[in-house]
Amino acid sequence: MNKKALIVYFTRTGNTAVVAETLQQVLGTDRADLLAIRRQPAGPTDYQAEVDQNVQDQTAGHLPGYTLDLTSLADYDDIFLGFPTWNMALPQVLLSFLTDYPLGQRTCHPFNTNGGYGLGRSLEQIRQYCPQANIRACFTRAGGHEKQGQRVGIQPADRPQLAQELADWVASSEQEYRHEH
Repeated sequence: MNKKALIVYFTRTGNTAVVAETLQQVLGTDRADLLAIRRQPAGPTDYQAEVDQNVQDQTAGHLPGYTLDLTSLADYDDIFLGFPTWNMALPQVLLSFLTDYPLGQRTCHPFNTNGGYGLGRSLEQIRQYCPQANIRACFTRAGGHEKQGQRVGIQPADRPQLAQELADWVASSEQEYRHEH
């Protein structure tokens, strides 16, 4: 990474935020800015109501509004894009961000939390919305299982292992980049 990296993420339960914050520690705060995308207006707080709202948004192709303290991607070559899997896809608010801030030829490092169901079609959507970007391998981590009452699945005791997994992922991506160039 030549310029400062941007870690931008959306979270509902806090799991993706934990990964994003840990990633910033791994990269170093002097090398990476951290920004959270917040849906505006805020979505429902009830799990099932929010799932239903997202399904409606997906079906209608609605891209919701959001707040983000960012004016431009010009200062960043590497974008670390964090998201939970919703209905086997990206949350619609992430598609709003990717529409408003095209990544162009930047390098995108996706990272994901999910309830054990995997990425779904999230990477396909990132490729669709960022056709010129260099999409790296995705880091994925199980978060909570909200249907079973476990909202936050990444506990403080898990952070050292999470930090090691993230460090390995970043090192692998950097090694892949050096091999390509």
